[in-house]
Amino acid sequence: MKRSRSAACIAALILFALFTSGCLPLLPLSCLPFSTCTIAFPLTEETPAPSAKPAPTVLPTVGPVTDAEARERAVSLAALHGIGEERLFGEYALFLRYMDTIDRNPLLGKYKEFVIRAFPALADNAGFLDEEYFFPRLGSLVIREIGPDDYYSGFYYDDENVILVTEEDRRELCFTLYHELMHFFDASIGEEPEECRILQGRILTEEEYEALSAGDRLLSRTTPTVKIYSDFICEAGAELFTAKYFTGCVTSYSDIASFLIGIEYVYGSDAVKAMFFSPDSTVLAAKVLQDTGMDYNELLALNRYLSYMTDPDYYYETEAYSLEDLLIEMYEQRMEGDWREDKRFRYILACVNGVAERGYIESKHADELEKSDFLSYSAYDRFESDLLSGAGVKADINFAPPIPVIDGERFLLCAQGLWRDPETGAVKYGALRFDYDFDNEKVVGFDTVECEMPEG
Repeated sequence: MKRSRSAACIAALILFALFTSGCLPLLPLSCLPFSTCTIAFPLTEETPAPSAKPAPTVLPTVGPVTDAEARERAVSLAALHGIGEERLFGEYALFLRYMDTIDRNPLLGKYKEFVIRAFPALADNAGFLDEEYFFPRLGSLVIREIGPDDYYSGFYYDDENVILVTEEDRRELCFTLYHELMHFFDASIGEEPEECRILQGRILTEEEYEALSAGDRLLSRTTPTVKIYSDFICEAGAELFTAKYFTGCVTSYSDIASFLIGIEYVYGSDAVKAMFFSPDSTVLAAKVLQDTGMDYNELLALNRYLSYMTDPDYYYETEAYSLEDLLIEMYEQRMEGDWREDKRFRYILACVNGVAERGYIESKHADELEKSDFLSYSAYDRFESDLLSGAGVKADINFAPPIPVIDGERFLLCAQGLWRDPETGAVKYGALRFDYDFDNEKVVGFDTVECEMPEG
């Protein structure tokens, strides 16, 4: 999870990891693995909060088991760690192997419980999983604490399979660590092809290549997937799926995360899951971007810009693209109706721009966007006040504007913040989630997700 980046910082962190080793990122939001506190207009039935104290791990019996035995053991073991059966997604045998591998890995230290509770993200995407590739990486995963850092609260090094986190702010640890675990899943769920095919400037999936005529196959050429890889899908995807599975809200990379949510709104949640979790994610993401009509060279230029948007302190500034215009082109190609009349979509565009930012003026639709963007803090403050009063809650929103999270048919406006428990009076920290009716401009549901801290 980025604060900012410098080459010197990254080098120092790598040296630290090597020295200390001694050898050198859709679960329904109603099933989030943190305690939820419904204050008003409950969206879902409350479920008991899991204990923050780690439960003892019970190793599965060695030897073949029936499906019924695997289910019984997995459900019992998952319950000890606050994971309900519905969040196993029917992957009972997979969970037992996952737990066995974790128990054999001494390098997770006090963060072992986080890795256990991360299982629902893997289970829900098991269709992309190559177990023979994944489990050796899970067995060698290292998680270490580092001291306070000016650049990062956490980082995942793919090559070394190491997560480094700082506990400077303990409240932020769950947001940071689950974000980095999404990077681990993304990198480890299966091995990504080193090359892909291009035909007449268009990226091809393996299936598309196999379907070509013999002549077109001869005309196609290969390119390294690293050339079309973008940090955008890596970071925005990790942030989005951290929010969906664990924390309830986006807490960083707001512009590119909102851009990815716009793609999800147009293409659907399954498409975005494949873009992030699939071993072919680079190719799938490139193809979605190419749907706007660009050729291979234009795609490379766009990828460079998206990487710059992801980390402007690391990448050189390049030719700028309007993210709003890209989303609008996708909408016009794939959706029915006029995007100007779609208030949910317009809210996504406003989140891409942010509060009192001027990026929207680069859009050819700037005159239209300024009608719904938050062009000033006073305009945003009025909207936030209406959200809180409509929910009937006393709370502070710490992340503006609230970024949408799509949960089936629900379009929730979610933001990190503080609130007071109505029963105990205790101050809570986590996600504030508003179910907002854009047509009638009112809150119709509200709940919270408290980001609990599993103890190591």
